[in-house]
Amino acid sequence: MMGPLGHVGAGLRYLVTAHRQHASDRTTAHQLQWASSLPRGLELTWFGTAGFRLAYQGTVIWIDPYVTRMSMASVALRRVVPPSPEAIAAWIDRADAVLIGHTHFDHALDVPSIARRWGCPVYGSASMKHLMALHGLADYAVVVTPKQTYEVGPFKFHFVPSVHSKLQLGLGIP
Repeated sequence: MMGPLGHVGAGLRYLVTAHRQHASDRTTAHQLQWASSLPRGLELTWFGTAGFRLAYQGTVIWIDPYVTRMSMASVALRRVVPPSPEAIAAWIDRADAVLIGHTHFDHALDVPSIARRWGCPVYGSASMKHLMALHGLADYAVVVTPKQTYEVGPFKFHFVPSVHSKLQLGLGIP
């Protein structure tokens, strides 16, 4: 795992290259013009990191809805960062279901608060159910079976087993 100096170095590298990367992202998004191929009425919004909001026919599904943001100081000093009620209230307008790819903080930190506020099911792994249980919300957790189809409103989805990428220097991520 990267220590504080490694995180500071990564942050500095990001600051040096961020403008170029953002310009590249905008160019790619413009070239793809994927929004025109969506079914009429489907809304797809990216919320950074791995977070997406899908809305269709009155149903809203979130995928990895991480809206609380950590400062570089919090990362460098390894501070505990709780979910931000203000960020959740500002960004999460409704949730009929939440889908979680894995339970690292940048995917799942806000999920228990969202499920509590909206009373919605959360689909994911056994570790997601454990996270929900720690918040007294185990009944909201749906532990998925890979490749099984689930339905929420007009949405049908399934989970595909995958392995997380590795950190720099080949260190594994649990």
